[in-house]
Amino acid sequence: MFKRILYTSFVDLSIPYGPGVNELVFIKDLLRRYRENLHVVVPLPTRGMPAELAALDATFLTVSGSSRTAPGWLQARSFGVLSLWRAMRRFEPDLVVMRSGAMAIPQLLVALQKKVPYVIKTAGDGSHSRFYARNPLSRSLKFVDRIMHKRILENARCIDLVSEAQRQSMTNLFPALEGRVHVIDNGVDASFFEVEDSSAGRMALGFGDDDIVIGYVGNFPFRRGGREVVDVVAALVPMQSVKGLIVGDSGEAAACRQYAETRGVADRVVVYGEAGYADVPGLAAVIDCGLSILRQQERGASEQKVRQYLAAAACVVGTAGSNDFLREYDFARVVESVAADEVIAAVGSLIAGGRAGLVGLGSKAREYARRELTIASRNDSRLQYWAVHTGHA
Repeated sequence: MFKRILYTSFVDLSIPYGPGVNELVFIKDLLRRYRENLHVVVPLPTRGMPAELAALDATFLTVSGSSRTAPGWLQARSFGVLSLWRAMRRFEPDLVVMRSGAMAIPQLLVALQKKVPYVIKTAGDGSHSRFYARNPLSRSLKFVDRIMHKRILENARCIDLVSEAQRQSMTNLFPALEGRVHVIDNGVDASFFEVEDSSAGRMALGFGDDDIVIGYVGNFPFRRGGREVVDVVAALVPMQSVKGLIVGDSGEAAACRQYAETRGVADRVVVYGEAGYADVPGLAAVIDCGLSILRQQERGASEQKVRQYLAAAACVVGTAGSNDFLREYDFARVVESVAADEVIAAVGSLIAGGRAGLVGLGSKAREYARRELTIASRNDSRLQYWAVHTGHA
C-alpha cells in the first residue's frame, strides 16, 4: 500500500472536542500503523501536545490568536505555504492526506503540484458557510475562496466526508465530484473510553451507585444537549435517583447552571464545565444515558460524542439524521425533534428498568462500539479507498 504518508490540516489537535478530537484519534491510529513513516503538518497545539503524540514527526505551524479574524486567518494560511512545501520536499511522501478548509492556501499548493497524489479527509459539506458568516471581509472573499476550493477538490484523487447529507451538499455545489465523494463516518478510540469501574468517579461527583445519571459531554453544551439534561431531571423529580451531569463549556456552562437553577434542580445537576480530553473517558463513564440534541441545521455532522457515549457503556438519545444508524438498537433512542417532551419520553423509556437495566444496555452499547465504530475500522476503509483511487491497491 503506502510507504510514507504526509497529513496536513489547520485543526488544533489539543482542543478536547469537535474536529480536534476527530483528527487526534485519526492521527493516533495512523501513527500506530506508520510510525516514522508518518509526518504531520499542523498548527502548534495551543494547549500542549497530547501525550499520545509525543513521538510524532511533525512540522508545526505558528498560528496566532488573531487567526480567528479574517486577516489573521489569511496570514496564518499564507505562512503555512513555505512550511508545507519544505516538509513535502524533506519527507518525500507517496501520499498526502489533507483536511482542507476556507482559504486553504497551503493546500492549494499541494493541489497545483503533480508529483504526489493527494486525498481529502473529512471534507465537510463544501459550503464554508461559517467562514463567510464571520464578518464582511470574510464574505468578500467568497468568490476567491470558491475558486480555490473548487481546484483543491477537483484535483484530489478522492474525497471522504462523514454523512450522506454532507455528500449531497458537496455534489450539489460541485457536480463534477459525483462518483469521487465517499461517506466514511467518524470512528472512536474505543479502548480509550473503556473505564471498567466508574464508582470512584461517581462518588467524586456526588452520585451514588444507584443514581441514574443523564448526561452531556461536548462543546456548546446548552444548545446541544445540556438544556435537555436539565429538562429530563426536572421532569423526573419524583424519581429521586435521576441526576444530571453536563461536561463542556464553549461559553455556555454558565447558561446551563442558570437554567438548572431556574428549573429548581441545581442540586441534582452537576455542571462540570470544560474538561481536558484525558479526563473525558472517566467523566463519560459516570453517565448512564448520554444526550446529543442537534437543531436541524446542524444535523449533517457526525457526532463524536455519541460514539464516545457508546464506547463508555452509556445508552444514547440523539436527534434524527446522523444518528439514524442507531434506530434498531435497544440501547438507543432517536428523536425526530428537539421538543423537550419527546426527549423526556425517550429517556424515560430507556431508564424504565432502573440502573440495573441501564448497566445491561450499556454493556451491549460498548460491545457495539467495539465491533462497529472504532477508528481502526474506519481507517481500514479509508486506506483501502485511497489505495484504489491512487493506484496503490
